[in-house]
Amino acid sequence: MNELFEKNIELDILILTEKLKKMKKLDKIGGIEYLKVILNSETTIAHSIFYAEELKNISIRRKIENKLNIALENIYSCETLEELDLEIECKKENKELQKIDKLISETIENYEDVKNGDYNFIQLGFPKIDEKIRYRQGTLNILAAETSIGKTAFALNIVLNNLKKGKKVLYFSLEMTNIEIMNRLLACYCDLNISKITDGKLTDMEITKMHSRSFDFLKFKFFCDDTAGLSFEEISRKINKENEKEKVDFVVIDHLGLIKTDNTKDTKNEKVGKITMGLKNLSKTLNFPILVLAQLNRGEASEQSKPPTLRRLRDSGNIEQDADTVMFLYRKNRQEQITDIMIEKNRNGELAKLEVVFSGWKQKFTELTNYNGGYNGYLGEKSKWFQKSW
Repeated sequence: MNELFEKNIELDILILTEKLKKMKKLDKIGGIEYLKVILNSETTIAHSIFYAEELKNISIRRKIENKLNIALENIYSCETLEELDLEIECKKENKELQKIDKLISETIENYEDVKNGDYNFIQLGFPKIDEKIRYRQGTLNILAAETSIGKTAFALNIVLNNLKKGKKVLYFSLEMTNIEIMNRLLACYCDLNISKITDGKLTDMEITKMHSRSFDFLKFKFFCDDTAGLSFEEISRKINKENEKEKVDFVVIDHLGLIKTDNTKDTKNEKVGKITMGLKNLSKTLNFPILVLAQLNRGEASEQSKPPTLRRLRDSGNIEQDADTVMFLYRKNRQEQITDIMIEKNRNGELAKLEVVFSGWKQKFTELTNYNGGYNGYLGEKSKWFQKSW
């Protein structure tokens, strides 16, 4: 009591009880009942600040205690301390079994929301592709191709489309720098030549156009991390931290083969399998879709000229099993701009093959609606293809 008085804290039964608990002396002095006898326990407005602070501390203590209990329960079952740390961080209370009347009600309500345009999924931004596939909440989605086909460009087209809709997007670039990513977004958004942006050779008119349109980026909820060599655990912690600030709508990771794991004893297939399973669980726990870019194996010489299949996913592990969707980009001739979009796995829809045009000079994909001759999109010449902008 003297200590509280010296700190200018008014004596109150709640504050004094917590203080005695910390000192492990509450039972020794006769417990709460004894305090009620010696103190007037009526609360006043003057105590409200101390109450609020003390309740906050109690809440924090309980959260820490819960995490420590979880750690003690799982400390010997987890293979690595990093795995244990992530399990504690993502731990949620187990859901109760739900009766069918509640489930059917939620399902019908979800249908009505979708029908009325209140989507609970990420659209890719290409109408014909969106008819076949969409990235739903709690799903893991794979976009794969050989090198230099346009995986990153296609992913950034999807990102840009959703930023314009007000979505919050996290982008983990394990290969390119933030500046390289932003250059590609600017080229696509402003219809400017990517080479002229990177080499500083835009005309005065193009510079004015870039500066004018770049103000739109200030409204976008886009967060990019170009840290090299991130592990799955580090990516997960960053996603959790950002999601606590404001709900995340979409996460993109470029690319799967560069995500590190700490267990050196696992084979490559086992490592990739653990990463994809972890990402799937993370997307389900936090309830948003994750898109992961993946590299294709070169395969046999005879396979390289053929459309890709699921077995060509590099160090595939459990990719096919864990992913809700798998989509390939394919061009038989790398010099052409016509690109096949091959949906090879679609847990909530059909498989399909569609065509888009890749204008590499501005890092932009557009849907192909009609064919009427040749195309030279990379040089930026007038096209004989009729395109529909996304």
